[in-house]
Amino acid sequence: MPRITPFFLLWFFILIGCSTDSSRPYECGDPLGCLIIAPGDPVRIVSMQALTGDLAKLGQEYARIMELAASDMNNQILGHPVLVTFEDEGCSREGGQVASKKVISDFRIVGVHGTTCSISSVPAADIISQADMVIISGCSTAPSLTGVGGLKGENWQPGFFRTAPNDTYQAVAAAYFAYNQLMLRKAAVVSDGDPYTVGLASSFEEAFAALGGEVVFSSQVNRGDRNMRPLLEAISTSRAEILFFPLFPVEGEHIVAQKKEFDALRGMKLMSADGLLNSLFVDRMREYAKGMYFVGPALPENEKYQSFVNRYEEVFGLRPDGTYHAHTYDAAMLLLKAIENSSLKLDDGSLVIRRQALRDSLRSTHGFQGLTGLLSCDELGDCGVPRFKLFYLEDPAAGYEGLLRNIVSTFELNGSSISTHP
Repeated sequence: MPRITPFFLLWFFILIGCSTDSSRPYECGDPLGCLIIAPGDPVRIVSMQALTGDLAKLGQEYARIMELAASDMNNQILGHPVLVTFEDEGCSREGGQVASKKVISDFRIVGVHGTTCSISSVPAADIISQADMVIISGCSTAPSLTGVGGLKGENWQPGFFRTAPNDTYQAVAAAYFAYNQLMLRKAAVVSDGDPYTVGLASSFEEAFAALGGEVVFSSQVNRGDRNMRPLLEAISTSRAEILFFPLFPVEGEHIVAQKKEFDALRGMKLMSADGLLNSLFVDRMREYAKGMYFVGPALPENEKYQSFVNRYEEVFGLRPDGTYHAHTYDAAMLLLKAIENSSLKLDDGSLVIRRQALRDSLRSTHGFQGLTGLLSCDELGDCGVPRFKLFYLEDPAAGYEGLLRNIVSTFELNGSSISTHP
């Protein structure tokens, strides 16, 4: 009988162990579980945007940007093709809920790019987070979705991230400009109950009061309201010097058009935010909106951004004009890179998507070079750079492009310090 030496036994068990490890199915140790994508199957991503309704033009642009970002990754992640599909959130709470439930019904989906509107992101962030997925937006800016002052917002969810800057900072920029540069001391504020408009309105009120100003009127309209005369009548008695109304079309349009009917409001300044900072509003309002101020995110001014604009125009035949097109591209690239960084490629060509590792990869983002600057995500999901510009509509005939060229101030928050430039 041949003698079996200890050395032979050692190598025998090593070989057996290696053979077992290579044939054993992958064991997922991720707390949220794993999605295993078979060899050759795609990495599925949904771009959930406002594809119908008043903001359809913006939502469709942001959906195309997800496609462009995937193309810039050669439409593949670790050898697997990237498949982008689309869902319409309709810029409504109900739309976000329906679209999200459709998304989570397909366990093969890796992540969600969107939404266009904060009101849709509220249910989407909840439903998608509960399904252990991730969602990252380039334009949902309501403070409640992440947080204010380091505290979790009312609608915070662990799977939600954004590259758009928190509206708390946009409101501070608006208040700072109104108080320190326009030298106004009495403000009226109007929202519409949407998390986006309420967040901006309340943050503006707080910031304006902290500077020494007085909010002499604060109210809400309803989505779909057309008759703004009672509201404007009440504002006219408040002696407000400026009206800050971060609304959407078409409610914002009716306020602007009907203001002309009140002699007492002739001298009152109008200021809105990114919800009206678009070609749709400027093209419709023209002379009615002459003299309005707008606050919105600062678009990049670098070669990388210009290259993106040129490529978008080359692929789709038009220039991007959505307020958050650069942020939306950054959201798409951040999602794609995080998927790549948190995935494992198995010997048989399968790809393992680890759900918690994907969230951790996004949350640990630091110094990512995006179109909008160096992006770093905090614990609450904010990854955007708080940098804004104030625009003045001096010549309506110059259109939206003319408005974007007429910058009257810039605002940037660096840690706890504020820098502005007239």
